[in-house]
Amino acid sequence: FVDKIYTPFGFTIIKTIIELSRNLGMNTVAEGVETEDQLKILTLLSVDLIQGYYFSKPLPVDVFLAEVKAQRDTITEEVEHPKQEEDCRLKNEENK
Repeated sequence: FVDKIYTPFGFTIIKTIIELSRNLGMNTVAEGVETEDQLKILTLLSVDLIQGYYFSKPLPVDVFLAEVKAQRDTITEEVEHPKQEEDCRLKNEENK
């Protein structure tokens, strides 16, 4: 029912569920997020996890795992080897 977040009643229901979950020490998962506006609102409401077509349509497991691995490898590469511009900036600072 995330698509009802734009109505006063829908917003109130979603906000109440999030607050109830938080008060019970439970995490919240918003499913069915399809737009950036929905994502922004749910983020402002402090939803713990968000999924939906905004991020990706359902994928076969092997494709999903390959994409996760590729993203992890990209992040690892960026952390271990700063971008060339950053390297140049650091070298320039060292030569001062």
